[in-house]
Amino acid sequence: MVIKEFDWISNKNSQVVIYGTTVGGKIIYQCLQNVGIKVDFFCDRSNRYVEFCGRPVKEPSVLRDNKNYKVLNALTRSFDSVCQYMKQIQYKEIYSCSNLIKDKRVEDFIYDENEGELVADFLEKYPIYASNCRTGICLPSLEVFITERCTLRCRDCSHLIPRYQNAKDYNIEEITENLNKISKMVERISDLIILGGEPLLHKGLYQLLEWGYQQKCIGTLTIISNGSVMPDEKLLSVMKETKARIRLSNYGKYSIKLNEIQFECRKRGISCFINDELWTDMGRIYNHNYTKKELTEIFTDCPFSYDLLLLKGRIYRCAHVAHLNNLQIINSYSHDSIDVADIIDENINEKKQELREYMEVDYLEGCSYCNGIKNSIQGIEPAIQGAR
Repeated sequence: MVIKEFDWISNKNSQVVIYGTTVGGKIIYQCLQNVGIKVDFFCDRSNRYVEFCGRPVKEPSVLRDNKNYKVLNALTRSFDSVCQYMKQIQYKEIYSCSNLIKDKRVEDFIYDENEGELVADFLEKYPIYASNCRTGICLPSLEVFITERCTLRCRDCSHLIPRYQNAKDYNIEEITENLNKISKMVERISDLIILGGEPLLHKGLYQLLEWGYQQKCIGTLTIISNGSVMPDEKLLSVMKETKARIRLSNYGKYSIKLNEIQFECRKRGISCFINDELWTDMGRIYNHNYTKKELTEIFTDCPFSYDLLLLKGRIYRCAHVAHLNNLQIINSYSHDSIDVADIIDENINEKKQELREYMEVDYLEGCSYCNGIKNSIQGIEPAIQGAR
């Protein structure tokens, strides 16, 4: 299958479908409207919408029966996953839209009040996902796990935080040392995403922000919080100085500091975004004994399979699999992650190739311990407390 850049001039009368009902889909739709291209419908594996931007939303499976659609990939983190799915259903080509958004600014689009930062993110990161940074290795985002501690014990936590006994913070110096090693392999990390657990519990968080802000290869610094812990004065000052932003998950009665954090961030000019998305139920943890074909299908269908996570000196393509290994529930390190702690100047080229090959794997062994998105219950209530 070939990834082509969409040419709106030669496709005025084509049947056009946008894959993705996120902010990216909204942006691409508006771009197409501006050049007079009609969109037949949107596709998405999520059942969140039946209509988006005034157009119907359909299951991707409808594309199996009609190979004449021009399918425009409007996703970022799941860009490659969508391409794999389209290849699986024997589409010969899929389209990227980098030219459509080239030189566009946030103010060129109509979006919801809370979506400005998401629009800016999409405009910056989409071309990287679409091109795969062919001149080098560029990571649109890298998640960094800094603490097992959390204020909540969420039943359906994909990071399996309730299973951590004697939860602890991770050493910031070791984390930055591993990030330094990763920076020798990659051209850029557009967004360094700091999470836990609850990262605001880690007293050394400000040190990681200060370090990250000084790194030329790191773009934005993003903190993911459940809105239950108020940053202290020092951390707020460092967040402003380093232009860090915070993403608050809205868990209702559990996010007891959400409004206070939002108020303080707005007062200080710190970027703050509230996330109200529902969760996906990954199911109970046991070995489903999937065949390799089933593993590949599950991995291809999973929108989380390109979420890179750094955990204890290893990069994983799935946080769920990372924590299954970290908790020693399974042992799939050798296939499901790459070791960055062993990087030295003499093996940089070898490690770069290892990372490139890792980004091309079509399944993780740890997928056998997950329902898989298409088998799971989607849109479940987030942050339900208590054990399964």
